[in-house]
Amino acid sequence: MKSLTTLLYIWNLIKVIETASAPRGRWPFLFIHCLTSIPPKGILFNMKSEIKKNVENRLRRIEGQVRGIQKMVNKDTYCIDVITQLSAIRKALSAVEDLMLENHLSMHVVEQIKGGNHKRAVDEIMSVYKVSKKK
Repeated sequence: MKSLTTLLYIWNLIKVIETASAPRGRWPFLFIHCLTSIPPKGILFNMKSEIKKNVENRLRRIEGQVRGIQKMVNKDTYCIDVITQLSAIRKALSAVEDLMLENHLSMHVVEQIKGGNHKRAVDEIMSVYKVSKKK
């Protein structure tokens, strides 16, 4: 289901890119502006406050889960119980990753497209998609 959601994001963004175009005569200016104004690691914006708060809460919860697993290992807890907790942490990290992807697509990629840097937006989306497929 997660892969389907990612594909839908990519599909919608490609449709936006296909329909977006610069005003006549301004394309070279917009292209040069994009090349000179975007930092190497992308456009730097703050995260959406609601997403940031949610990510911070989830990461604190995950941190507590990891400490709990350390205690379980120290107490020689049954392996299956530890594995179950590790699986829960993996799912929690995946949820954080989804939130970060949502933030990136809704802010950074949208700004890149608005700024006329369609290729960079698509390249970033595809690189994230390829990484997520390797899970």
